[in-house]
Amino acid sequence: IPHTAIDGFFATLIQDLAITNVVPFRDWVYQGGLVYINVTAKNLGNQKESFDVKAYYDSELIGTEHVTDLPQNEEITLTFTWNTSLAQPCHNYTITGEATTLPYETNTANNIYPDGKVKVKFVGDLNGDGVVDMRDIREIALAFASYPGHPRWNPEADIDQSGYVDMRDIRLASKNFGKTCPP
Repeated sequence: IPHTAIDGFFATLIQDLAITNVVPFRDWVYQGGLVYINVTAKNLGNQKESFDVKAYYDSELIGTEHVTDLPQNEEITLTFTWNTSLAQPCHNYTITGEATTLPYETNTANNIYPDGKVKVKFVGDLNGDGVVDMRDIREIALAFASYPGHPRWNPEADIDQSGYVDMRDIRLASKNFGKTCPP
Protein backbone atom coordinates (compact mmCIF):
# COMPACT_ATOMS: atom_id res chain seq x y z
CA ILE A 1 0.00 0.00 0.00
CA PRO A 2 1.54 3.36 -0.97
CA HIS A 3 2.04 6.00 1.68
CA THR A 4 3.52 9.45 2.01
CA ALA A 5 5.20 11.32 4.86
CA ILE A 6 5.03 15.12 4.86
CA ASP A 7 6.39 17.12 7.80
CA GLY A 8 6.06 14.11 10.07
CA PHE A 9 2.51 13.33 8.93
CA PHE A 10 1.99 9.79 7.65
CA ALA A 11 -0.96 8.99 5.36
CA THR A 12 -1.97 5.59 4.07
CA LEU A 13 -3.87 5.42 0.80
CA ILE A 14 -6.42 2.66 0.74
CA GLN A 15 -7.63 1.50 -2.64
CA ASP A 16 -10.50 -0.95 -2.53
CA LEU A 17 -13.41 -1.40 -4.92
CA ALA A 18 -16.29 -3.81 -4.47
CA ILE A 19 -19.25 -4.98 -6.50
CA THR A 20 -22.01 -5.06 -3.91
CA ASN A 21 -25.03 -6.11 -5.95
CA VAL A 22 -26.05 -7.59 -9.30
CA VAL A 23 -29.75 -7.56 -10.13
CA PRO A 24 -31.27 -8.66 -13.44
CA PHE A 25 -34.67 -7.03 -13.99
CA ARG A 26 -36.13 -10.49 -14.69
CA ASP A 27 -35.04 -14.10 -14.29
CA TRP A 28 -36.15 -15.31 -17.72
CA VAL A 29 -36.07 -14.09 -21.31
CA TYR A 30 -37.01 -15.39 -24.71
CA GLN A 31 -33.99 -15.88 -26.95
CA GLY A 32 -33.33 -12.60 -28.75
CA GLY A 33 -34.94 -10.49 -26.03
CA LEU A 34 -33.27 -7.86 -23.88
CA VAL A 35 -32.39 -8.20 -20.20
CA TYR A 36 -31.55 -5.12 -18.15
CA ILE A 37 -29.07 -5.71 -15.33
CA ASN A 38 -28.15 -3.34 -12.50
CA VAL A 39 -24.59 -3.67 -11.19
CA THR A 40 -23.67 -1.68 -8.08
CA ALA A 41 -20.04 -0.76 -7.37
CA LYS A 42 -18.73 0.84 -4.18
CA ASN A 43 -15.50 2.66 -3.42
CA LEU A 44 -14.34 1.27 -0.06
CA GLY A 45 -11.07 3.18 -0.23
CA ASN A 46 -10.16 6.60 1.10
CA GLN A 47 -9.77 8.56 -2.15
CA LYS A 48 -11.70 9.14 -5.39
CA GLU A 49 -11.31 6.32 -7.89
CA SER A 50 -11.86 5.90 -11.64
CA PHE A 51 -12.34 2.36 -12.91
CA ASP A 52 -14.27 0.06 -15.25
CA VAL A 53 -17.22 -2.14 -14.37
CA LYS A 54 -18.05 -5.15 -16.52
CA ALA A 55 -21.10 -7.40 -16.68
CA TYR A 56 -21.02 -11.02 -17.88
CA TYR A 57 -23.43 -13.84 -18.64
CA ASP A 58 -21.47 -16.93 -17.67
CA SER A 59 -18.02 -16.03 -19.09
CA GLU A 60 -19.32 -13.89 -21.99
CA LEU A 61 -18.97 -10.12 -21.75
CA ILE A 62 -22.21 -8.12 -21.85
CA GLY A 63 -20.56 -4.73 -21.65
CA THR A 64 -18.16 -2.33 -19.92
CA GLU A 65 -18.96 1.02 -18.28
CA HIS A 66 -16.38 3.52 -17.06
CA VAL A 67 -16.78 5.24 -13.69
CA THR A 68 -14.91 8.51 -13.14
CA ASP A 69 -13.92 9.89 -9.73
CA LEU A 70 -16.25 7.90 -7.49
CA PRO A 71 -15.82 9.47 -4.01
CA GLN A 72 -14.80 7.36 -1.01
CA ASN A 73 -17.60 5.34 0.62
CA GLU A 74 -19.93 6.14 -2.29
CA GLU A 75 -21.58 3.67 -4.63
CA ILE A 76 -22.93 3.82 -8.14
CA THR A 77 -25.45 1.61 -9.91
CA LEU A 78 -24.92 1.02 -13.62
CA THR A 79 -27.49 -0.52 -15.94
CA PHE A 80 -26.30 -2.95 -18.61
CA THR A 81 -28.42 -4.23 -21.49
CA TRP A 82 -27.92 -7.84 -22.54
CA ASN A 83 -29.17 -8.74 -26.02
CA THR A 84 -29.73 -12.50 -25.82
CA SER A 85 -29.63 -13.15 -29.57
CA LEU A 86 -26.39 -15.16 -29.23
CA ALA A 87 -27.41 -16.96 -26.04
CA GLN A 88 -28.48 -20.57 -26.31
CA PRO A 89 -32.06 -21.35 -25.28
CA CYS A 90 -32.71 -23.95 -22.59
CA HIS A 91 -29.89 -22.63 -20.44
CA ASN A 92 -29.65 -20.82 -17.11
CA TYR A 93 -26.95 -18.16 -17.26
CA THR A 94 -25.18 -16.72 -14.22
CA ILE A 95 -24.90 -12.93 -14.26
CA THR A 96 -21.68 -11.48 -12.82
CA GLY A 97 -20.44 -7.96 -12.13
CA GLU A 98 -16.74 -7.15 -12.00
CA ALA A 99 -14.75 -4.04 -11.07
CA THR A 100 -11.24 -3.65 -12.44
CA THR A 101 -8.43 -4.13 -9.93
CA LEU A 102 -6.76 -0.90 -8.85
CA PRO A 103 -3.00 -0.55 -8.46
CA TYR A 104 -2.01 -1.60 -4.90
CA GLU A 105 -5.51 -2.96 -4.19
CA THR A 106 -5.03 -5.84 -1.78
CA ASN A 107 -8.64 -6.98 -1.23
CA THR A 108 -9.63 -8.11 -4.72
CA ALA A 109 -12.02 -10.89 -3.65
CA ASN A 110 -14.91 -8.42 -3.57
CA ASN A 111 -14.25 -7.08 -7.09
CA ILE A 112 -16.30 -9.91 -8.60
CA TYR A 113 -19.91 -10.63 -7.64
CA PRO A 114 -21.85 -13.45 -9.31
CA ASP A 115 -25.53 -13.16 -8.53
CA GLY A 116 -28.67 -13.91 -10.36
CA LYS A 117 -29.60 -16.46 -12.93
CA VAL A 118 -31.44 -15.73 -16.12
CA LYS A 119 -33.07 -18.56 -18.04
CA VAL A 120 -33.11 -18.17 -21.82
CA LYS A 121 -36.16 -19.89 -23.29
CA PHE A 122 -37.40 -20.64 -26.78
CA VAL A 123 -39.77 -17.95 -27.99
CA GLY A 124 -43.20 -19.25 -26.98
CA ASP A 125 -42.13 -21.57 -24.13
CA LEU A 126 -44.27 -19.72 -21.60
CA ASN A 127 -44.15 -22.30 -18.84
CA GLY A 128 -40.40 -22.92 -19.19
CA ASP A 129 -40.68 -26.68 -19.53
CA GLY A 130 -38.36 -26.78 -22.55
CA VAL A 131 -40.99 -27.40 -25.19
CA VAL A 132 -43.30 -25.11 -27.15
CA ASP A 133 -46.61 -26.96 -27.19
CA MET A 134 -50.37 -26.50 -26.83
CA ARG A 135 -50.01 -25.72 -23.11
CA ASP A 136 -48.04 -22.60 -24.06
CA ILE A 137 -50.53 -21.60 -26.78
CA ARG A 138 -53.33 -22.09 -24.24
CA GLU A 139 -51.59 -19.70 -21.80
CA ILE A 140 -51.40 -17.06 -24.51
CA ALA A 141 -55.07 -17.59 -25.34
CA LEU A 142 -56.00 -17.19 -21.66
CA ALA A 143 -54.15 -13.85 -21.57
CA PHE A 144 -55.46 -12.72 -24.97
CA ALA A 145 -56.39 -9.00 -25.15
CA SER A 146 -54.82 -8.32 -21.74
CA TYR A 147 -52.33 -5.65 -20.74
CA PRO A 148 -50.41 -4.73 -17.55
CA GLY A 149 -52.89 -4.32 -14.70
CA HIS A 150 -55.56 -6.44 -16.43
CA PRO A 151 -56.69 -9.45 -14.33
CA ARG A 152 -55.62 -11.95 -17.03
CA TRP A 153 -52.27 -10.25 -17.70
CA ASN A 154 -49.35 -12.66 -18.10
CA PRO A 155 -46.09 -10.92 -19.05
CA GLU A 156 -44.75 -14.16 -20.53
CA ALA A 157 -47.67 -14.21 -23.00
CA ASP A 158 -46.63 -10.77 -24.29
CA ILE A 159 -43.90 -12.30 -26.43
CA ASP A 160 -43.23 -9.19 -28.52
CA GLN A 161 -43.16 -6.99 -25.38
CA SER A 162 -45.74 -4.62 -26.86
CA GLY A 163 -47.69 -4.28 -23.61
CA TYR A 164 -50.68 -6.12 -25.10
CA VAL A 165 -51.32 -9.83 -25.80
CA ASP A 166 -52.62 -10.25 -29.33
CA MET A 167 -52.46 -12.42 -32.46
CA ARG A 168 -48.84 -11.40 -33.07
CA ASP A 169 -47.88 -13.14 -29.81
CA ILE A 170 -49.72 -16.31 -30.84
CA ARG A 171 -48.04 -16.16 -34.27
CA LEU A 172 -44.56 -15.76 -32.71
CA ALA A 173 -45.11 -18.75 -30.42
CA SER A 174 -46.52 -20.83 -33.27
CA LYS A 175 -43.31 -20.35 -35.30
CA ASN A 176 -41.50 -22.41 -32.66
CA PHE A 177 -44.30 -24.91 -32.10
CA GLY A 178 -42.79 -28.35 -31.42
CA LYS A 179 -39.30 -27.08 -30.52
CA THR A 180 -37.79 -28.86 -27.55
CA CYS A 181 -34.67 -28.49 -25.47
CA PRO A 182 -32.05 -31.20 -25.92
CA PRO A 183 -32.21 -33.95 -23.29
